[in-house]
Amino acid sequence: MTVEPEPSTPEPASHGLQPSEPPPARERTTPVTVVAGGDEAALLAVRLATGLAAADPGERVAVIAESAAPEPATGVDWLVVGAVEGDRTEGCPCCRSRLDLVQAIRLVLERPRPAQRVIVVVDPARDLSTVTQTILSEPDLQRLADLDGVIATVDAVSLSTRLALELPFDDALGLQRLSVADRVLVARAIDLTDDALGRVLRAVRTVNRFGFVAVPSVSPIDMSALVDLRAWHGAPRLAAARLEEPFVVADGADLPVTVHCEVDGLLDPDAVETWFDQVIAAHGPRLLRLQGAVAVTGQEHRVCCRGVRSYATSHSEQEHPPGERSLRSIVAIVGYGLDADALRHEFESTRLN
Repeated sequence: MTVEPEPSTPEPASHGLQPSEPPPARERTTPVTVVAGGDEAALLAVRLATGLAAADPGERVAVIAESAAPEPATGVDWLVVGAVEGDRTEGCPCCRSRLDLVQAIRLVLERPRPAQRVIVVVDPARDLSTVTQTILSEPDLQRLADLDGVIATVDAVSLSTRLALELPFDDALGLQRLSVADRVLVARAIDLTDDALGRVLRAVRTVNRFGFVAVPSVSPIDMSALVDLRAWHGAPRLAAARLEEPFVVADGADLPVTVHCEVDGLLDPDAVETWFDQVIAAHGPRLLRLQGAVAVTGQEHRVCCRGVRSYATSHSEQEHPPGERSLRSIVAIVGYGLDADALRHEFESTRLN
C-alpha cells in the first residue's frame, strides 16, 4: 500500500522550552518505535511486529517503511510509503518534516479500529533526525502518537573490518543513528572472535551513551526490552564514558558528541530557560538529541525536556512514576561542534547560590 502525502500547512518552529499541552481527546497517545539501520532493521521490524501481534493478548501493529516486508508479516499492517520531506517553517532548513509519515501515521491511528502500536523503519539513506523531529513536533502527531524509543541495528562484521583497517567506522547518517539510539542491536556477532567483538562493542559505546547495547546471537533479547521504553521522557540514563575505548574514525566529518550536564540543587528558572534558548539558537541545525530533567524554583517537580534540532518542548515530571523523580538536574545534548566544558560551565551557572 502506497501512501501519498496530503498538503500540509507549515507550523512555526519551537525554538525554546515552552510548556506543552496534554494531548486532547485520547486517553493515551500511541507509542511509535523507530527502527533504523541496514538490511537488519527491516527484518527486525517484521519479527518485532509479528511477535507483538501474535502475543497474548495480541496488539494491532502497523509498520511504516519504504519497501515491502523482507519476509511474511502475518497479522501486521505493513504500509509502504515514499519519503517526502517539507519545511515546517519557510526559510528554516533545520525544521524539516517527513510529510509521508504524518499522513501514514494519521491513516493508521484515525481508523475506527486504530493501530495500538506503530513501528517506523528508517531507510539507511534517510536522516533519522528528520524522522524523530517529525514525530515530536508535528501537531497532528502530538495528539495521536508519542516517540517510544529508537532502535539502531549495526553489522558486527562490517564494523570489525573497518576498525581493523582503520577505515571510517560508519558514514555520517550511520553515526547519527548510532549516537541517539536507545537500543543498539549488534548483528552477526557470532562470526567474530571474542576479542574482535569486544573491540566493536567498545567502539559502539564510544559513539553511543544512551543505548543498551545487545548482541542477540550471543545473548537473546526479549521483545519487552525493545518496546514501552518511554526513552525520550524524563532524565536521560547515560552509560559511563570509558577512556580506554578505541578511537572511532569518521568519514570526513566530526563525530557526534554527547555532553552530559549534571547539577545538584535548584536552578533559576529564567537562567536555565535562557541557557536552553542559547543552546538551541547556537547549535539548532546540529542538535541530534536534547533531553533532560531540571529542578527549578517555583516547581514542585522537575521540568522534563526533549527535542531535536531547533525544536524542543517540556512537561512536568509529575507525569512519571514517583521513583524516577529527583532534585538533581540532568541534561544530555548530542550534536556536532559542541564545547562540552563551556556547556557544563554555563549550565552550572544557572544554579541558585
